[in-house]
Amino acid sequence: MPWAALLCLVYGATVFALLGVVCYCLPQTPAKAQEIMSFILLPMMYLGCTFFSYDMLETPWNVAALSLPTTYLSEALRAAYGSVQPALGLKAIAGGGLAALLLLFVTAYFIFIRRFRDFLW
Repeated sequence: MPWAALLCLVYGATVFALLGVVCYCLPQTPAKAQEIMSFILLPMMYLGCTFFSYDMLETPWNVAALSLPTTYLSEALRAAYGSVQPALGLKAIAGGGLAALLLLFVTAYFIFIRRFRDFLW
């Protein structure tokens, strides 16, 4: 399904672009953004089902994984390529992915407005 892979590409690009806005607009100086980026990306890499399926996570970690947008991206890529059956259903992937995207968008919007409200364009 090439359309599903393209949708995953757009979703992943949007999620990481919004994460970039959050991480670089949150601190006082952009030089401190690397610390925030590392703090956010490290758990996303290990708990976001990038290296393993959602089924392999134990009970306290699978709840944390559902709050990460990379979990939905990884499971959607598994479903799109069809090599491995995704652990989450398609409705759960779509619903959780949209909820994570909406939460990131709202967070990025308010952080951007707080940071640049007095900026003269």
